[in-house]
Amino acid sequence: MWGHQKTKNMMNQKTMKILHENNFGHVAKCPCCEEFQLILGNVLLTFSENDYLQFDNFFDEIRADIVTEKPRTNSKRKYVIVTNYNGLVLSLTYSELLKTMELLNFSTMMISVNNLMSPSENN
Repeated sequence: MWGHQKTKNMMNQKTMKILHENNFGHVAKCPCCEEFQLILGNVLLTFSENDYLQFDNFFDEIRADIVTEKPRTNSKRKYVIVTNYNGLVLSLTYSELLKTMELLNFSTMMISVNNLMSPSENN
């Protein structure tokens, strides 16, 4: 079901299915091993689908809080985010944080649509 998304040839020469990308990174799925890759700037994280969805859920509170934030145009303020993923701590500007949430939002939506359209293994 991932066929209509763009693909990107990674360094390991396996074709990754790009779920969403922007100028800060992308989220991709490997059709061989079913792992997800999240690239944020120069950081690459790999997840199982369940781990990816947990990582995305972690950002729910940040999504709720960010709507009240009023950044200055050229603010270099860093948001330090202690994640739920293997002791990973992110230090992001406001712009990078918005782009990260965009990647997660759209990719999670694509995963949900794909899961709805795929035949259930339990039927």
